[in-house]
Amino acid sequence: MENFFYNDKFYSDLGDLCDDLDLDDDAIAALPDDWSIEATESKCEKIANITPQFIAQAIDDVRWPEDSDNVFDKVIKALKGIDYAAINAAMPELYYDTEKPFSIEKSDLMDEVPEPMKEGDYVHYTPDKGPKENGRIKIMGKEFASVVYKCAGEWDKFIEYTGARTEVSRLSRGWIDGDEPKEKQP
Repeated sequence: MENFFYNDKFYSDLGDLCDDLDLDDDAIAALPDDWSIEATESKCEKIANITPQFIAQAIDDVRWPEDSDNVFDKVIKALKGIDYAAINAAMPELYYDTEKPFSIEKSDLMDEVPEPMKEGDYVHYTPDKGPKENGRIKIMGKEFASVVYKCAGEWDKFIEYTGARTEVSRLSRGWIDGDEPKEKQP
């Protein structure tokens, strides 16, 4: 689940909600099986759709004369030469609460707990500086993993190559270009 509101606060995903509710893996597992909360859906929209009428209506009522119809038409005419399509295309988008409710259940939160990385997984390493690097886990530990980053393109034989000691916290599942090699079938 992505982009929803709970208690009038926007959440981009369930992970952010779990952080706010102090729900780690153990706390989620300890929740009753029938646990649920009500959230509301959101919709991504431009913050405004600028038109000549929108601008004219934004003018403070105090500024209009008593016979404002004639002046309103003049304001609309003055605003006709503006490229509203370009303005509206550049207008930022935000998620707004639709107030359409839905339930988040314990099972939804459990789906958010990613499967732990293991030997053979394709991963990428994110350094403090420099480019990310694709590799494959040779040996998986709690804090460090042995990752093969270069193996002459023989990824099906990665186990025969030397792995580099890598902090698990710097590894993410999948390759940065998403093009993990296919396994050769025997």
